[in-house]
Formats: sequence, C-alpha cells, structure tokens
Amino acid sequence: MQRIQRLRIQHRGLTDRMERIRQILLTKDPCQQEEALRTLLVRFSEELAKHLLVDEPEIYRDLANRMDPALQRNLLRYSNELNLLACAYKEYETTWQLPECLHDQVELFRRETLILLDAIQRRIRYEEEVLFPALSEST
Repeated sequence: MQRIQRLRIQHRGLTDRMERIRQILLTKDPCQQEEALRTLLVRFSEELAKHLLVDEPEIYRDLANRMDPALQRNLLRYSNELNLLACAYKEYETTWQLPECLHDQVELFRRETLILLDAIQRRIRYEEEVLFPALSEST
C-alpha cells in the first residue's frame, strides 16, 4: 500500500508539472517564458524517467505475479504500451533541445508537447483507475 501511495504522490507531481507546462504552451508566445518552460521540462523529464524506470516496473511485476491469466495478458499489453510511451518521450527529448529549436518551430513544439502530455495523462488516469485498485485487491 505504501508503494501505491508513493506512486500516487509521483502522479500528482507529474500532473501538476504537466499542467504548468500546458499553461505556458497555451500562451500566445511561449518563448517569452522560455526559462520557466525549460526548467519545468527538465524537472518533468527527471521525475518521469525515475517513475518509468524504477517504480512502474516494480508495480507491473507485482501485478503479473498475482493475477489470473486473462488479466496478465491485459497487463502485458499495457506494459508494452508503457514502453512505447517511454520511447516516444525519449525521442521527443532528443528532438526538442530547448531553446535552440523552439524559436523556429513554436507551433510544432507546442503541438507535439501537448500530444505527448495528453498521452502521459491518459496513462496516469489508467493506472489510478485500473492498475492501483487491482493491486490493492490482490493484496
């Protein structure tokens, strides 16, 4: 249960940072807040990396060992989707090296960032609504 609480705290931190990033991106000119945006993205990336590389695999292993075979297949599918999301984020980080790329392609940066943040938010919602309750029920 402490593990789930730790992950929920991480989710709240990630969600809060994503909301602040969105607020900047939805302004007329995000470049005016370039330093704040860069700081938020760096911290968000650090938090997300820890979450994806350390905490998430632990939950998936635990769930896989406890569930019936049908649920395990779904869990494998969602685990694979999580890996794809992690790869998409790494590609995003490689593509968008702030501030160099931002000024020339603000709209593309805004669109790609918002799409990725929405995917991460959907993932967090799934974990909160489906995975964490399944883990709680199986203990």
